[in-house]
Amino acid sequence: MQHLNHPNFTYAITAEDIMQVNGERFFEVYNGHPYVNNYGDSIHSSTEEMWDQVNIAYINTSKPIMFGLATDDSHHYHKFGSKYSNA
Repeated sequence: MQHLNHPNFTYAITAEDIMQVNGERFFEVYNGHPYVNNYGDSIHSSTEEMWDQVNIAYINTSKPIMFGLATDDSHHYHKFGSKYSNA
């Protein structure tokens, strides 16, 4: 089974895109990598808002809801800071 992670990475995927998907059961609400834009910006929804929007649409169309996932997405184990992906 395939799964879409960090939908706000470069703002590549919208809630509307995900609403069209059938069979996806998980939504990555949080990812610890510093470039995935978890909190959105002035014109893009946060991943938490997207998750809500998708689940509302799924409930309204009788699709099973998506369960939330989170990961630290660690890549850097010896350098620490906000620009690194730390555990």
